[in-house]
Amino acid sequence: MRSWAGSGDALRTVGGIATGLLLWGALTAAGLATVVAASPAAYLSIRLLGAGYLVFLGAQAL
Repeated sequence: MRSWAGSGDALRTVGGIATGLLLWGALTAAGLATVVAASPAAYLSIRLLGAGYLVFLGAQAL
């Protein structure tokens, strides 16, 4: 019985995690795009939140 995993096991693990994260990100982006397309108010609020966050980062940088 070996006490360490082979490089093939590690690569399969990394590949599975990366694939899952990419799929999760794509589905999240698709859901957000659907909400934004359906609601102009949601789009405006996302824009305002983003602008506010940029102002916050700029103030922190100063």
